Amino acid sequence: MTVGLAALLAMALWGQQPVPKEKYTFAMTVVQALKEGNTELAAFIDPQAGAASQQSILQSLIGTIDRLKAQGNPSMLVPLNVLSYTDASSGEEIWLIPLMWKGRVLSLKMYNPVRRNGTWYLGGPVRLINAAKEKRLTQGYRLYMAKCFSCHGKYGEGNVGPNLTDEYWKSVKTDDDIFHVIKEGLPGTLMLGFKNFLSDDEIHDIMLYLSILQGQRKRKGLPPEGQKLPLLRDLYSKE
Repeated sequence: MTVGLAALLAMALWGQQPVPKEKYTFAMTVVQALKEGNTELAAFIDPQAGAASQQSILQSLIGTIDRLKAQGNPSMLVPLNVLSYTDASSGEEIWLIPLMWKGRVLSLKMYNPVRRNGTWYLGGPVRLINAAKEKRLTQGYRLYMAKCFSCHGKYGEGNVGPNLTDEYWKSVKTDDDIFHVIKEGLPGTLMLGFKNFLSDDEIHDIMLYLSILQGQRKRKGLPPEGQKLPLLRDLYSKE
């Protein structure tokens, strides 16, 4: 196998994916501590990290709590999902955690979680990220709730329309196909086109919102339909 082909195959595995149960549980524990302004944050930090690294991670946690408190009451945060990808340049594992708060979608990022003796710890900083992304996610959420949720469910779990959060898709094979269906509709189905009501940028914002709902653990949806395809899985991490 050539180096180039090996790199391409590796990158194919680096796409954004829902995390396994044990990682999800740890991420939710950290989020709950942030919501409560927990003073025992050091318990989440990799005990084998150097003193400077431990202090840096602790400061990132304290800074995140301070940023949340500056905007309101952190206890009102609702985590939507936990997604992971591997950074192509550093090789770090990164967890992305979208959070709903007062009709807004915030983005929390955890860098390089590590497992020691069966226990997960933070091996890197935890930060709220990218105001531009949060604005687009919030716009996508609001547009979804205005145009889509009556057919596809509040969390994309499906209603009279199919589940949009699992790995199975009908009538589409690519992200571009999803864009086309939202814009032009799908003949012979209840899916109407929104080209007269949504701009191209607004459709992309809806798709960005849908990308954070992939593989949710807290929501049960309609049974899978169609072909198994990992669509929408990289929009959030690539933003």
